[in-house]
Amino acid sequence: MTLHEFIKDERSRFRARHPAEDGWHVHLCANSYMSFIPKAPAFLRSALKPADFDEAIVTHIFYDQGHVRERLTYLPRMLRGKGAIEYDWQGDISLKWRGARIHLRRLWAPREGPTAHELTFIATTDLAALESFWKEGLRFCKQRRHTFIRKINVINGPDLPRPKQRWTDVVLPDGMKAQIRDNFEAFLKARPAYKEMGLPYRRGFLFIGPPGNGKTLVSKVIASEYRVNMVTLLIKSNLDERTMDQAFSTAVHNAPCVLLLEDLDKMVDSRQVSLAYLLNTLDGLSCPEGIIVIATTNNPGRLDPALLHRPSRFDRVWEFKLPGFAERLALLKLKNRAGFSDAAVERAAKASQGFSMAYVQEALTSAMLAALHAKVKAVDAHLDTAVAQLKVQIKEASSGSAAVGSPQSIGFSA
Repeated sequence: MTLHEFIKDERSRFRARHPAEDGWHVHLCANSYMSFIPKAPAFLRSALKPADFDEAIVTHIFYDQGHVRERLTYLPRMLRGKGAIEYDWQGDISLKWRGARIHLRRLWAPREGPTAHELTFIATTDLAALESFWKEGLRFCKQRRHTFIRKINVINGPDLPRPKQRWTDVVLPDGMKAQIRDNFEAFLKARPAYKEMGLPYRRGFLFIGPPGNGKTLVSKVIASEYRVNMVTLLIKSNLDERTMDQAFSTAVHNAPCVLLLEDLDKMVDSRQVSLAYLLNTLDGLSCPEGIIVIATTNNPGRLDPALLHRPSRFDRVWEFKLPGFAERLALLKLKNRAGFSDAAVERAAKASQGFSMAYVQEALTSAMLAALHAKVKAVDAHLDTAVAQLKVQIKEASSGSAAVGSPQSIGFSA
């Protein structure tokens, strides 16, 4: 069946269910992503007064798992406006809006070419009521956009406030910070160029390396410095493919958007998220526009080469290594608010070989706290002692005699 035949057949069926002699007006809305229809379930679950509806709103929604019948207003609040429940619905929503009956039917037509055609049929017994419903829905979407961009949207947990970090807070080897920053900013500005060259407007960055060397910090800077939507996940033992679907779907429908996947190796290790699923999902993002996936991992050796070495999944891979002398010295100077002498700072930079950036910063913190607890002014000896103590701690941890990790809290929500 061709696309034209499919649309004609579905329109005929829908009109037959809503005869004009019974007062129905029928409309077809093709590819309604610019309207509020994809967000209709979230709109109907939102904080509307019960008096706005004359009867309970019941929908038939189809997911990959099969047919689901839901009473929209009874869903748990934590699920409202999230992921697939908001966007990837198809089926029927029937309601009464201020005395008039409205019926929405959303479905996807057979694919012709690279673009999927979304169809929405709308029937109503009162055009004025439909206009009111439509205006309220658009107002809801506008409010959601303003709210969405002010926070980090966590699919499987509470949303997070935007951090307050700047590129000046980041210390990386020569050229690396500029590369990441330039690549990200170029992507945000290059949509017309991508379209002109016929390229899919999406990118994938992968940050690899031991913990405490700036992967999460760079992600926080991106969330802080740029007015771009951001979606992420909490890594939990029960993370499954449906939750991942919600994350990808939410990012796609809020493009341009950053989709942050921290600890990618842990996602792949989940028994409920298969590698094949993750690869196919990343490949599937080549069609929707405006998505940049930023993934991090402390253990790249645990990732399948299919993730690492195919540009359609991650176009750029940056390694966040343990810092060299120059980076340790730069960070110590940047964070030296206690007034330690240049000589002490340079000694600490030399003595801290093998430290992560988090441990280098911890040396300064420990030195200042030691002075604070002793109720004296911080002096160079405090910094020398702190570095020496941390060297012993790291050595014990590496020998297995003590369980010591990076002092930096790992995770975007930290």
